[in-house]
Amino acid sequence: MSTEVQQACVELWQVMSTTFNTTVVKKSDSFQMQTVGWFLNTMGILDKERFLQRYTTTIYKSIYIPFEIGQGTDAECWSQMRTCVHEHQHVVQAKREGFPVFAGKYLFDGDQRAKFEAEAKACGQELQYWRYGQLEKPELVCASLADYNLNSAQIAFAARVLSSYQKTIKANGTITKAGKVALSFLKNNHPHLCERRG
Repeated sequence: MSTEVQQACVELWQVMSTTFNTTVVKKSDSFQMQTVGWFLNTMGILDKERFLQRYTTTIYKSIYIPFEIGQGTDAECWSQMRTCVHEHQHVVQAKREGFPVFAGKYLFDGDQRAKFEAEAKACGQELQYWRYGQLEKPELVCASLADYNLNSAQIAFAARVLSSYQKTIKANGTITKAGKVALSFLKNNHPHLCERRG
């Protein structure tokens, strides 16, 4: 028997995939991801094994995941939901920029990568604030960007960008397109997940 969080997780991935016309693929089943892992490792962006086992990757409208959707503890499934929205915001970014331009900026310009990641991390903050009424410290949220071959100045920049987004989120605003879709779905279909007080 699944919990409401597990069920919401499965449903959210389905809604987001349908809305943004994405395909979700198990990362371990993809030869393409093995190749991308080698490329990222060679460029010094991210260790291949960490890339394959710990990170979700989006290439245009294909999202490669290292987990089974809706499997795990409630905390793990909540994390999967945040990942879902984060990765779909990358789909939004690729459409907005044009995929070749987005890919070039993301892969070869650390400042742009920091900016894209800060925006995508705002999605997780939007969900977090809706559910718990609290935001995480931008510096802690962005600390993981060291794994993306970003230097301390670029990580600090990402934290500042995220902090500016959090001001809108605290005012119950939603900045990201993916966040808007996800929150609309959660509010309408799983309102009991909201644990905010007051």
